[in-house]
Amino acid sequence: MGGEVRVIFVEQPAIGPGEALVRVVFAAAFAGVVAGLDRPVALGAAVVLAIIALGVGKVGLRQIAGRLVALEALVLLAVLTVPFGVPGVPVFTWGPLVATQEGLGRAADLGMSASAVALMLLAVVAPLGPGRLGSALGRLGVPARLVHLLLLMVRYLEVIAAELARVRAAQKLRGFRPGANRHTVRTLGYLVGMSLVRALERAERVHDAMRCRGFSGGLVAFDAPTLTRREVGLSVGGAAALAGLVFLELGSGEVWPWFR
Repeated sequence: MGGEVRVIFVEQPAIGPGEALVRVVFAAAFAGVVAGLDRPVALGAAVVLAIIALGVGKVGLRQIAGRLVALEALVLLAVLTVPFGVPGVPVFTWGPLVATQEGLGRAADLGMSASAVALMLLAVVAPLGPGRLGSALGRLGVPARLVHLLLLMVRYLEVIAAELARVRAAQKLRGFRPGANRHTVRTLGYLVGMSLVRALERAERVHDAMRCRGFSGGLVAFDAPTLTRREVGLSVGGAAALAGLVFLELGSGEVWPWFR
């Protein structure tokens, strides 16, 4: 295990505080709407909308390729278990497990909804960077403790991972070879315990350093959010897109019967 941790941010400095607020609100609203969708046409439209946003947002494919593969792998692992856990008409069997038609449909819905939300987050939230995201969340009323936890986690996750890598390297230099025995369990316990102790000591030093620099427990905003024509246009376009998804979910069967 190396000391590098890849955080899902592709920061674009040109994004202002007003646009950051619009992006966070839209991402939350999009996730809420997609979670309530059930019709395949609406879920498919949500995936297409997320792909379009990913292209329009000018997020480099090389920058997010690895992260996108990791997200979709998690979605795939979740989807593969659904067909065998939903009762219904059997389609095929795999040993003692029986996949049903209803389970396959539920798995497809889950895969599309999860992919749509993941792609939209990469397109809309990832370009903000941790600073802009934390500032926007603070302005939206998210508790300050949660915002601080997010910002410090992003900042020090790689530091803690590097510390863990050094401890593991020291174990290897001392001839440690993991196996199915009590010595391995005890050694791994020491590894986890020492990592937690060092993380706690580092957290105390960071807190003391922040207090020395005048930290009073609150977020300081140096720029007030102002909505320009661009932000207003993005807000209207986002609201129209969400309204379209709701229409496809609630009204498509009445307007276009073949969408049922």
